[in-house]
Amino acid sequence: MTILIHTADGPVSAKPVHFEDWAELEKVSASKPDLLISPGDLPLAFVARQVDLPEAGVLDLLFYHCDRVTSRRRSQACAKW
Repeated sequence: MTILIHTADGPVSAKPVHFEDWAELEKVSASKPDLLISPGDLPLAFVARQVDLPEAGVLDLLFYHCDRVTSRRRSQACAKW
């Protein structure tokens, strides 16, 4: 499957990268959440790996999206990213 990155100049195909296993992909995604968003999007903050969701299974990665909700605490958290 081809991954497209949407830019101001149009879509660009992402260069394929080989990962040794799923754990390595999770590690890279957790350490570089900016790879998962488009330019100009609000930042993502990594929260946790392998989160157990009762009755739903395990969530591989959990991120926090800094939306524009006005909250002092949320604004401070988003400012750090």
